[in-house]
Amino acid sequence: LTFASFAIALLADILTKWLITDVVMRPPRDMEVTPFFNLTLGFNTGVSFGMFSDVFAGRPLLLAGLMMAIAAALLVWALR
Repeated sequence: LTFASFAIALLADILTKWLITDVVMRPPRDMEVTPFFNLTLGFNTGVSFGMFSDVFAGRPLLLAGLMMAIAAALLVWALR
């Protein structure tokens, strides 16, 4: 049951991202919903809410390495 739920959630995530990036939001990547509300496609290139995007721009392996080090440290801490 858990794996099936995970697989369904993963497929739904992939499908909705594909729909938005390739089907719904074709260039110029803006969609007017109402006269006062527009949807604009944007990508988060930093950490949370784009923080430190200038530090990690062009260095995705640095961010991945930092996240793995933090996860490993938390795992070691939790096991002790």
